[in-house]
Amino acid sequence: MEPGLAACAAELAALGVLSITIVPLFLGVGKHAREDLPLLIDSLIATFPLIQFTLLPAVGEDERLIDLMATIALSS
Repeated sequence: MEPGLAACAAELAALGVLSITIVPLFLGVGKHAREDLPLLIDSLIATFPLIQFTLLPAVGEDERLIDLMATIALSS
């Protein structure tokens, strides 16, 4: 999706942001979250060494979202 993570990081770096928290909006942890995203984060760290990047777990691993999806599924 656009803008990509690298473009967003560049824009935030230009604004002087020193900390970026990344929340993957994946319902499951597939190849992108497990393999591609950590490589992208490593690239961002190398490109923007003054910024602290924090990668949170995918939203689909959050018990609150799992409970909400179960509630929705059972309410039909």
